[in-house]
Amino acid sequence: GSVQARRPFPLYSALYEYAPFVNSNYESLQTELKRRFNKGISVQASYTYAHSIDNGPSQTDNDIAPQDPLDFAAERGNSNFDIRHRFVVDAVVALPFGKGKALLNNSNMASALAGGWQVTGIFSAQTGLPFTPYLSYDPTNTGSASIRPNCVGNASLSDPGPQLWFNASAFANPAAYTYGNCGRDILRGPGFHNTDLELSRFFGITERFNLEFRAEAFNLFNTPQFGLPQHELGLSTTGAISTVINP
Repeated sequence: GSVQARRPFPLYSALYEYAPFVNSNYESLQTELKRRFNKGISVQASYTYAHSIDNGPSQTDNDIAPQDPLDFAAERGNSNFDIRHRFVVDAVVALPFGKGKALLNNSNMASALAGGWQVTGIFSAQTGLPFTPYLSYDPTNTGSASIRPNCVGNASLSDPGPQLWFNASAFANPAAYTYGNCGRDILRGPGFHNTDLELSRFFGITERFNLEFRAEAFNLFNTPQFGLPQHELGLSTTGAISTVINP
């Protein structure tokens, strides 16, 4: 029969309840290495290995509805924002030119032009965010828009790319009036890596005033940082990536 006729209160289209349904836990290993200025070089590196698990997303996420509102245990899985590995290294390098440095230290003109420059860089890399495969229709006849499929194979590809990120044939439609057995957030999108670079120098004007020259390059190598693929099954674009998370 119709979904509306089977509602507990069929005279109402929907009832909204705000309550602490969702619980989560986060654990991580965090490491950091610092090397302060030595011979004109300063380096700092950090690595985080983490895992965030919950049984539902936040209200700001798109998939706020559980597959089965009476079975929140089936929603337990990776958090939408779970980043398993993240590595960041930044460095400041004073270029070895000019007075008191290894190169071009004998010429006042060369020292004035080449001295005092420094290069600063930041490199960051992290693994991709998780996402959930969904069906493009509702086999349960419950009115839910977030029904998951049955897992029948391996969704990983040996060479995933923007045209096809996962194997859609690893999923099958569940029988009529049943929920799919695939878990929430079982697939992962593309990772992220980015390099920023800066070249700068201070020019002394007076004892109180300096003039700074700075040139900055964000995403130095113009690397596209891809968004999540289309994870609604049964579409011609299933598995394809059509967005980026940076300009």
